[in-house]
Amino acid sequence: MDKISVIVPVYNCDKFLDRCVTCLVNQTYKNIELIFVNDGSKDNSLKVLNKYKKQNKDKMVVIDKENGGVGSARNAGLDKATGDYIVFVDADDFVDKDYLKKLHSGIKNHDIIVSGYRKYNYDYSKVLFERALLDNSEYEKYKMLVIWAKMYKRDFIEKNKIRFNSLKMGEDIVFSLTCISKTDSYTSTSYVGYNNVENFSSATHNETIKKENDLINLVRTIDSLLNIDNPIAKKDYKNVRYTYLKNLSLYIIDKSLVYTYDELVKFYKELVIEIKKILKKNNSRFTFAWQKNEPFKVNAMINLVVLCDKLHLSKLLLKIFSKSKIEYK
Repeated sequence: MDKISVIVPVYNCDKFLDRCVTCLVNQTYKNIELIFVNDGSKDNSLKVLNKYKKQNKDKMVVIDKENGGVGSARNAGLDKATGDYIVFVDADDFVDKDYLKKLHSGIKNHDIIVSGYRKYNYDYSKVLFERALLDNSEYEKYKMLVIWAKMYKRDFIEKNKIRFNSLKMGEDIVFSLTCISKTDSYTSTSYVGYNNVENFSSATHNETIKKENDLINLVRTIDSLLNIDNPIAKKDYKNVRYTYLKNLSLYIIDKSLVYTYDELVKFYKELVIEIKKILKKNNSRFTFAWQKNEPFKVNAMINLVVLCDKLHLSKLLLKIFSKSKIEYK
């Protein structure tokens, strides 16, 4: 029976750990290794983890390390893992009891399987939305660039020496795209068993990190992975281009929440220039795009950004976003 290693980075998550640990300990798939990496937490996270470790010595490992960020914590888990397959779960999230069994049954001979997820509010009282994927769809690997809601063959990760980098935000995108750049043995499932919880104290909600985030470096890193010199990316560059445009449009909304108008304009100009340069180098264009597997609002936002750029109305669009403070969910 294959062994599954589940890696959970933990930083100041003591309020969430009971639910997270319990859902993993009680999985219907039994041959598991639960690796919790305490990344220098200042709350009672380590105490909670050690309590559960005493009760589950046969399947639970606790690593205690100095704070180095979520990528560093996940790397520590990868270095410790001994399973045939790898799964990442965030400490403030939880999974259905058959989550590991379902992903294992679906991955078969593939290197990676990706599934959908539910989004819960902070106190678990309400499902904000559910995103299910299509079965065996080529595009879904670009649609889900988070590292959770997936199962990875560990031999694939180790053979390609794939690890997380030190970016403050976007390390999950780079990890996901690194995987995409290394294999086309990727499948998807319509099963939904991962539950992502809205945590306003997490890194994705940290205003300082949002302001400091170096997206220029991020898109350059992506291009180093997915360009026309990469045979996997070359045959699929239409989806790669869509990914650039999608993330540009979502980052505009994200940055409008923390930037002044002038800061937003500066950010927009720098990022659009960089993306146009990358697309041109790869024999592609900054123009309209549509992906039938994406929600209408995502396609609409992408094409609104492109249209305003073509009509030289981008400053007006940015003015609207900087004043309205729209959140994209």
